[in-house]
Amino acid sequence: MPPFARTRMLFYFSTMKNILLLLCLAIVQSSFAQSNIDATVAINELKNGAMVVNLIHPTKKIEALLASGRKEESIALQESVMQDHKDLINAFTQNYSFSKLLFVYSTDMGKLADGDASVLFSASGNAQSSLPETIYFVELAKTEEQSLNGLVVKDKNRDPLAKPFPYFVSQYAFLRIKKRTYNDMTEELNRRLTDFYRHINN
Repeated sequence: MPPFARTRMLFYFSTMKNILLLLCLAIVQSSFAQSNIDATVAINELKNGAMVVNLIHPTKKIEALLASGRKEESIALQESVMQDHKDLINAFTQNYSFSKLLFVYSTDMGKLADGDASVLFSASGNAQSSLPETIYFVELAKTEEQSLNGLVVKDKNRDPLAKPFPYFVSQYAFLRIKKRTYNDMTEELNRRLTDFYRHINN
């Protein structure tokens, strides 16, 4: 291959490489900007709307225990779940102040999706007569990316939010060794939401 042809080819490949790098950088920057916009909208909507704590009820597991004749185990599980819900409600009531706070049982999510506001209740147990303008959910769940247990904040469709929104508080602290209490987790969630809101709006 003549020297001038080799030089032209090297120049061509170098140019194409730079163009591809610039395109990749533009895509990453656009994606980051979009996530920032989404997070800004979300935190402001949540501040002016309501956080609904989804209290998960293991209906299928309880039904399976009953179907297999393990009635005592199903009763023990139901009692454990009731106490767990009570502890979670108390923790949020004591530590969450970022926005309006409401609760719903997972067994009533279908009714809520149909617009039934009465399945929502306050910390004092009062049923709601109307739906908040905007609802965000939080529940004890696993993150989709890393399968970590903790409090996960989700949008109105119960789709997980993404960074930079502070959507997750792990159930474990310090290298996943020390387990956080519900009080620790709810206090940390409230702090992160408050700090992010101030950062966005300053």
